[in-house]
Amino acid sequence: MESIMLERDVIKPFAGKNSSIYVFQTSRIWSQVKTAASAIYANKQYLEMYRRVQPSRLAQSNAGGDAPSAKILGDVYMHPTAQVHSTCVVRLKSTLAYGT
Repeated sequence: MESIMLERDVIKPFAGKNSSIYVFQTSRIWSQVKTAASAIYANKQYLEMYRRVQPSRLAQSNAGGDAPSAKILGDVYMHPTAQVHSTCVVRLKSTLAYGT
């Protein structure tokens, strides 16, 4: 698997040349995703952010509701189209995507 390093493969070739390079500065969450492990880390960071600033985006068990629902443990995002069986246990730091 080939990897790309911002410093080595992008910035260094521009150094000392009559080229322009632009950066985007953000105060929001950002995470570099190069590997499966870094994607898991980024997902964890986004779910923790949702818990702090927009908890309504996280799934919740239907405690006391009429219809049975899956048991949700921790920070979990479920796409509105996701179909989860009522006996399912969804553990923390999980994301269920479109159509799952």
